[in-house]
Amino acid sequence: MAELASPAEIIKVTDIDEIMEMGVMMTPALAIDGEVKSFGKVLTKDQVIDYIKGGK
Repeated sequence: MAELASPAEIIKVTDIDEIMEMGVMMTPALAIDGEVKSFGKVLTKDQVIDYIKGGK
């Protein structure tokens, strides 16, 4: 987030009930503003940046 100069908050969710409530069945997952963008694979830094900027 520092690289993007963004004030966003990053939260690591480990509670299985909370993860399942979001519809995630495989980890790791990436959610932005409560919307799951990716799950079941490790993303590269560039892929995460693309999601943050609104791509994909």
